[in-house]
Amino acid sequence: MSQSGEHEGALRLRRAVRSGALSTGGAPFSVRAGSEFLAGLHAALASSDELLFDTLYRAGYAWGEGWLERLDRSLSSMSLNRKALELDDLEFMLKDEFASSRWGHLEMDTKSRASVGVVLVTVTGGPVALLPESARGLAMLLGGFMAGVFTGIAGVPMAGLGVPWTEAAAARLLVAHERRVERVWLKLTHGAEWNEALDALE
Repeated sequence: MSQSGEHEGALRLRRAVRSGALSTGGAPFSVRAGSEFLAGLHAALASSDELLFDTLYRAGYAWGEGWLERLDRSLSSMSLNRKALELDDLEFMLKDEFASSRWGHLEMDTKSRASVGVVLVTVTGGPVALLPESARGLAMLLGGFMAGVFTGIAGVPMAGLGVPWTEAAAARLLVAHERRVERVWLKLTHGAEWNEALDALE
């Protein structure tokens, strides 16, 4: 494709994103569950079971992969290609996804740690704020989601990390190559503050 053709494709993609013409979700649905089930689920999320956290991360990762697959189908139906998608367009759609599904308000920072290949995301409100006892499990779920999305976007394996930010009733998420995520997690487990752990990557 010529450069002019690529430019036109990128413009069409941006117009589709900003107009809301793209859809990455299905019809609204509801699940009826008894109070016993909901109480058990809440207790599980509030536990400190590392196996559960791993399961939540994997579930989030599958959610992220599925979201990206739905985006690709929507793009394909409009003869558009995800390769022309810019990061601010991706952020726009993720903000909409989180807001419409009531997961909270998403902010994505692709610049402050770009030198070390790290994307930072903050999610405020939603379940993380409403269920503070479950914040760690929910943060792991969201970290997995972002890892699933960015693995597809980057075309290489990416890992995610989600930790509660109690003071702000929010979740802090990090997406990077696995070794960088492991370094940050190791710093955090040894008592480092969030920004201090990130500084160790510089």
